[in-house]
Amino acid sequence: MMSSVSSPIAVITTEYLNKWILFLSRKGIKDLQLRDYVRFDSKMPSHIFSCQELTHLRLSGFNSSVPPNFCGLKKLVDLCLKHNINTYDEFDAL
Repeated sequence: MMSSVSSPIAVITTEYLNKWILFLSRKGIKDLQLRDYVRFDSKMPSHIFSCQELTHLRLSGFNSSVPPNFCGLKKLVDLCLKHNINTYDEFDAL
């Protein structure tokens, strides 16, 4: 299942995006690409870490933080991070 939400004009709130990603996680999303063209410092949606079926994850323009008790995305084979604010230690868990 591939889903894409791209809206360079409309501003989508983090709360709305979190709800959408939670919905997709319950449907077993495998490929997720998120780009923030507007601010480039938006907080990364926390429900990404609920997407245990993800095999491909691409994030661009987010301020990312990994929850402290997160155990990883076991099926992830492709991770692409561009223009994000993060530390390498946080993503060792992915």
